[in-house]
Amino acid sequence: MADKKTVTYFEKNIVQKIADAIADLEGISKLVGGGFTDNLTNTVLGRESFIPGIWIDKDKEKYVLGIRIKVYYGVNIPQLSYDIQSKAKGSLTEEELDLIKSINISVEGIDRAGE
Repeated sequence: MADKKTVTYFEKNIVQKIADAIADLEGISKLVGGGFTDNLTNTVLGRESFIPGIWIDKDKEKYVLGIRIKVYYGVNIPQLSYDIQSKAKGSLTEEELDLIKSINISVEGIDRAGE
């Protein structure tokens, strides 16, 4: 089993900026965290997620970010994913962006509007 990775202030700052940037995007029902997947991520892969639905992991020299969401029915998922990545990148400084390898979006489910 991998040792649990401690999230640094820098990593928390990046995750918080991204969470704030995507909070107002239409089409996102909610960020998805907790449950079996997060437990597996925390114990086996050693990732620590302090904002449910957004995780950060260091891959050698660069960071890999993951965003797990539920969307509303009828949303154009490819366009929403592009919008999330654009907003996330736009919320970071050039120095922070230079340290990001990828921002991965995972759609975990679909909700009806109003749920």
